[in-house]
Amino acid sequence: MATNNDVWAVVETEAGGKPKRLGLELTTLAAQLAGQYGGRGGAIVIGPREAAEAVGQYGAEQVFYCPDPACKSDLTGPASAVIASLAGSRNPRLVLFPATSTGRDWAGRVAGRLGLGIQADIIEVKVQEGKTTTITPAFNGALRVSSQFAGEGQQTGLVIVRPGAVTAVRADGGSADIQEVAVPPDAQPGMTLKESVVEKEGVPDLAGAQVIVAGGRGLGSADRFSMVHELAGVLGGAVGATRAVVDMGWIPYAYQIGQTGKTVRPRLYIGLGISGEIQHKVGMQTSGTIVAINKDPNAPIFQFCDLGVVGDLHQIVPALIEEIKRRKAQTT
Repeated sequence: MATNNDVWAVVETEAGGKPKRLGLELTTLAAQLAGQYGGRGGAIVIGPREAAEAVGQYGAEQVFYCPDPACKSDLTGPASAVIASLAGSRNPRLVLFPATSTGRDWAGRVAGRLGLGIQADIIEVKVQEGKTTTITPAFNGALRVSSQFAGEGQQTGLVIVRPGAVTAVRADGGSADIQEVAVPPDAQPGMTLKESVVEKEGVPDLAGAQVIVAGGRGLGSADRFSMVHELAGVLGGAVGATRAVVDMGWIPYAYQIGQTGKTVRPRLYIGLGISGEIQHKVGMQTSGTIVAINKDPNAPIFQFCDLGVVGDLHQIVPALIEEIKRRKAQTT
């Protein structure tokens, strides 16, 4: 059956019922793509009506939400059945899924139920000559691969999008048509949540951070990462890291930015002792202002940063922290 030109985003919610930031990014992207196709942007919210109303402020003209408690106890089965039922009956052109463990599971189950194709690990989605073109990093980020759906327009395309592909933007005016939907009776069991364990140091909200200070191997040792935390603290930002320091056990994987980590889009990104290889670059290159401090003048990061400082970060960063503290004290 031919599809219409609507584009939907699938939105996860947090424990408190708020929509996750990646869901708001996808809602914004869905509205942008649907506008180019002449369709309507929409969203499927796995959560309460309050979350659906919040999502409606980001460009969605139609929002379906499922508040069924079954979607909390079983993270994948009921929710994927809801998504598949809506997509199968209404035939949107595209459905955008979050690149999270749950989002990937939903996409796979929906594809299996409806016989649809998936494009995964997407960092950019755009319209070219009337067709959807997705961009995927390949060979550890050394290449950017463009792809299109062979049957676009004849069946719904499923796209799994990484954080940071677009900035979540509130829409001016307008209101969404909000509709509650139930879990279909033929929903199959999926993954049951038995226990939730909070990481000792907490999980950083890198996707939503406006300021990120990231550390690399140039710090020299794990204990030197305290400088990264301190600088991020005085700037009110989040801490990030490269894969190299995560692999060495200096900091947990939750902080990793790059090809095999998180994609971020802060207003300010400060890299300390980061060489800037392509694997890391693909995860942060769309940041607003990029500042790099590295003693190697030939480090690749100096080729794309906005401000580069060549020098010993162990001397520069403590001085920078003290200067920021001094200026903040003057304004209080």
